[in-house]
Amino acid sequence: DFVGAPPAIRFALDYEPAANTTRASGDFSGGAGVLSKSLRLSNAAGVFDAALAGEALTAAATLSSMTIAQAAALELVAPVVVAGDARLAGDKATFDFAVKSPRGTLLGRGEGVHDVKSGKGRALFDSGDLAFSSGGLQPDRLIPAMKGVVSAASGAAGGKAVFSWSPAGVSTSGAVTAKNISFQGPGVAVTRTEGVTGELSFKSLAPVATAGEQTILIRKIDLDALDLENGFMRFSLPGDDTLHVAEAEFPWFGGTIGAYNSTIALSGAASETKLQIDNVSLGDLLGFFKIDGLSGEGTIEGVLPISFEGGRARINNGILSAKGAGVIRYVGDIAAAAGGANQSTALAFD
Repeated sequence: DFVGAPPAIRFALDYEPAANTTRASGDFSGGAGVLSKSLRLSNAAGVFDAALAGEALTAAATLSSMTIAQAAALELVAPVVVAGDARLAGDKATFDFAVKSPRGTLLGRGEGVHDVKSGKGRALFDSGDLAFSSGGLQPDRLIPAMKGVVSAASGAAGGKAVFSWSPAGVSTSGAVTAKNISFQGPGVAVTRTEGVTGELSFKSLAPVATAGEQTILIRKIDLDALDLENGFMRFSLPGDDTLHVAEAEFPWFGGTIGAYNSTIALSGAASETKLQIDNVSLGDLLGFFKIDGLSGEGTIEGVLPISFEGGRARINNGILSAKGAGVIRYVGDIAAAAGGANQSTALAFD
C-alpha cells in the first residue's frame, strides 16, 4: 500500500526469442510517498537487474540511499537513511540493509523477507550498542521529542525491532537495553540523572507501548538541593502518550521516598503525582540542613504533592508528620539569649 510518487526508473531491456528470456537493467532515483500509512519514503537511489526466463522471474537490486521517516505530525523517531541489497527468486524477496543517521552515523543493521503472492513480510533490525558522548551521538538525534528534555548524555543503549506486514496492515515490537546511561535532566526539574540501567520490552513501537510493567535501576538523581541514590522505577507505557509509574522508590535518610500508582503525561501537559515519605529519621533529615545546634530524634512520614508543567516540578502543600514520640532540639547562642530573657521563655526553650 504505497501512496505517492514512485522513483523515476531508467532501464534497458533485451529479449531473446529463441531462449524465451527477457533481461532488464537500470537505475532508479527520487520519489516520495507513504508506505502502509506509517512510513514516509523519499529520495531513493539505486540500480537493479532482472531476468524473466519462461515464467521464472529473478531480480537483484542495490539501494544506495533512501530516506525513511515516520508518517506522523509528531515524529517519535528521527528520519534515517537506509541502504542495502534485495534479491527476488520465485515469489520470495529477501533483503538486508544498514541504517544511518543523516550525518552518517551507523545506527544498526537488519534483514527481512517478503512473499510476493501473499503480500506478507517481516524485517528484523538490531542497532547493537550505541554509545552516547559529548560532541557525538545524543538521544535527541534519535528521538526529537527528547530535545530540551535530556542532554549531555553518556553511556550506551541498544535496541532490537521486529516489523511484520500483510495486506491487513503493519505491526511492530521491540526491546531496548540501557547500560549505565547518564544525562542532564529530564527537564529543568532535575539537574542530572546518572546510571540508568535496565532491559525494556515493547509490544508496539507505533504507538509506543510496553509489554506490561518494566523495571529500570537508577544510581542517582541530582535535584540540586537533594540527591536521591540507588533507587528503581517500575512503570509501563500504555500507548496513550502517558507514563504509568507503578512504583519509583529511593532510600532516604534511613527510610524511603517514592511515587506509587501515578500517571504522568508525556506530551508536556500538566500532571500531578505524590511523593510519599516513610520511616525517615528526623535526626538524619535535620543533620542534612547543617544548621549548628539543630538536632532531633524520632521517625517521620509525609506526603509531598508534586505538579509537573513545562518541564518544571513544584511541591504544593507538603505535609510531614511524626510517627510516635520524638524530640527537636536547638542549642546555640540565639536560644541562650532568648531563653535568658525571663522564666517563661526559658521554660519554652528548655
